[in-house]
Amino acid sequence: MIEPINVVGALRRSWRLLLALAVIFAIVAALAPVGSAKHTAPKFRWANLAVVGAEPPVGASSAGINSASILFWANNYYTKVDAADYIGLNSQAAKLAPLMSGVATDYNVEDTSKQTATTVAPKSTKKSSQTNVVALNVVGETAKLTVLLANAYAEVVGNSVNRYFDQHQAAAATTTKTQSSGSTLQSGYEILAPALLQSAAKVKGTTTGLSASKKVRGLIGLVIGLLLGAAIVLVREAMDKTLRSATRAEATFRYPVLGEIPERPKSEGGPSTTLDVVGDPNSSPAEAYRMLRMSIMFERLSPGLAPLDMYGDGSGGFPATSGEPFEAPEPGSRQVILVVSAGNEETRSVVAANLGATYGEAGQRVIVTSTGDIDSGYAAGNVKVGTGGLELFELSAHLQSSSLANVSRLSLRPFVGTSGQLVTRAAEVLDAARQLADVIIVEAPPLLISHHGEALVHAVDAVLIVGECGTTTMDEARRTGDILRRVGAPVLGVVLTKVQLSTKDVRLTTFGSAPNGTAPNGSAPNGTAPTGRHSAPVSSQPSDTAPQLVPDPTQV
Repeated sequence: MIEPINVVGALRRSWRLLLALAVIFAIVAALAPVGSAKHTAPKFRWANLAVVGAEPPVGASSAGINSASILFWANNYYTKVDAADYIGLNSQAAKLAPLMSGVATDYNVEDTSKQTATTVAPKSTKKSSQTNVVALNVVGETAKLTVLLANAYAEVVGNSVNRYFDQHQAAAATTTKTQSSGSTLQSGYEILAPALLQSAAKVKGTTTGLSASKKVRGLIGLVIGLLLGAAIVLVREAMDKTLRSATRAEATFRYPVLGEIPERPKSEGGPSTTLDVVGDPNSSPAEAYRMLRMSIMFERLSPGLAPLDMYGDGSGGFPATSGEPFEAPEPGSRQVILVVSAGNEETRSVVAANLGATYGEAGQRVIVTSTGDIDSGYAAGNVKVGTGGLELFELSAHLQSSSLANVSRLSLRPFVGTSGQLVTRAAEVLDAARQLADVIIVEAPPLLISHHGEALVHAVDAVLIVGECGTTTMDEARRTGDILRRVGAPVLGVVLTKVQLSTKDVRLTTFGSAPNGTAPNGSAPNGTAPTGRHSAPVSSQPSDTAPQLVPDPTQV
């Protein structure tokens, strides 16, 4: 099944690509050389014309013989076919018809001394009226054939005009027809200037295209670039199987999204992979972590969602409420929080660290730990094993302070020999840690790669799933949600990181100001080592076995 596409969101995220393609295509279209279009040699290389006219005889009715009536017969298809037949072009008559045309003109014949024997009509020296003169244009393959066709064309047109005149006169039973010889017939029609061989002209080649103005071509290129860019974006979006929005995350994990951690713009340092709560306390990511802490404190556990009705066909959606009144968890009951993810999401440890910082800045005692340093296989060395009780002094002896006030770090290696012992020993260790801190945050390796998360789900109070935009695939999200539901994990919901928000999104608005005890650059209070915006906390008691509060930014 094809996943639905957020068309508007996809185009908004890729607006730079759309703009770049539109500009490139507009420039190429506007600057493309189109002025030197190729010329093709015409099949009919010669052109010539014959000028014809008609002047009614004295005492006879004109019967409407003028340039309009002559043009009617000149542009008649059958007249052209007869002209071609007249010189034996029977097989080409239909093809030649479009190459013969007549047009009204004001041609005057005053000197015919240069007329030669090649004409097919008697000479005339009289000045023709400007109301009944037509030029017959012909195009042919050779000069001689063009001349013959032009004169034949004129002869056939004259015959048609004269027949019309005769019919009109006979019907009217008017005066006796005046007989004349040659091509000057009853209507007064004659060839005023027949086509001559020396007057044939070569036809120039025709161009193979028309060039539009640069503005028009640029506009067309702009539109083509935008359409191509939109197609690329939508195809890429359809093929992208990673999480991109809260809607897609809820539909695949089938758990609600508790919080969206915005990705910091590149102008402000790029992805949020550091302690934003400390290094940039007024930033939108820092405030998103504080809102996440509120969700942990007050929201009920998620029973898991039915698939969302993303297609609008009623196939799924949020389950109906049971009608029971909402009951907030008891204060302090969400004491141990497990942070997991599907795969190698780099922001999983970032979420754990920033969440610990939000509790610490509120004055609560926090312990941050991880199971990532616990080996697999058989236990070795002086690791305490068994199910005996764990004394508080044993646990407190392994606590390590951090550069953040109220936040400590704890390694589980002294208490859990191998990863196989997590399911039996982790609960005992975490129960003891409850007496030393208000909140314990446990980070576990990827749920689809390691069994650590499954081993810990019944030793914690709440589980947070980290989904990362552009990294977590929809298949990984589905499998992760299925695993947690099968083992009955107390899941609160999903934390979606690296969320790309529009520049106008209200969630990008900074809020508040640094407290008096905090330096403007984000230094930690109580004189501890400063934690800059892109710096990891420095432990006052370094240890090779203790997990760091946040990853080294140079490695993230």
